[in-house]
Amino acid sequence: MILSILAELCLAGAALWAMRRVPPAAGAGFLLFAAAAIAGALTYGGVGLAAAPHDFLSKMANWGALALIALGRAQSPVVIAATGVALLAVAVATGQSVPINIAALMLLVCGVWWQSKRPPAYLMLGALLFALAGLVIGTHGQMRTDLFHATLAVAVFLLGF
Repeated sequence: MILSILAELCLAGAALWAMRRVPPAAGAGFLLFAAAAIAGALTYGGVGLAAAPHDFLSKMANWGALALIALGRAQSPVVIAATGVALLAVAVATGQSVPINIAALMLLVCGVWWQSKRPPAYLMLGALLFALAGLVIGTHGQMRTDLFHATLAVAVFLLGF
């Protein structure tokens, strides 16, 4: 249980750290991660009343946090509009969070790459870690859940640059 609490607190800390210098929409995405992680730490710490908020916030973060971060990191109104339309189209077409998150990560990396004219290695590594956490590690079993949250903490930290 201690590892679960520590993994959640690391994720919350990384998300709060990442909020320090990002636009408001991206900050809202990081705040979703932080809120879900804090509620998770409370849940794993034995606060039963935090279980329902943790479940709700985790689902909200799963569906919207990366999309908000991608929208927030886009600097051009045209890119923001195109990103929003693309993510909405993926959401409507699939009805699932995995394609939305993959699309958000691709738009985030491509958008920053386009703006800086060089590949952002930290962002690409963060995107790969998000994909690894969600698609490979997963949340089945306590040890995998802890590894999932620790991997997300590193990914969120990298997206905060």
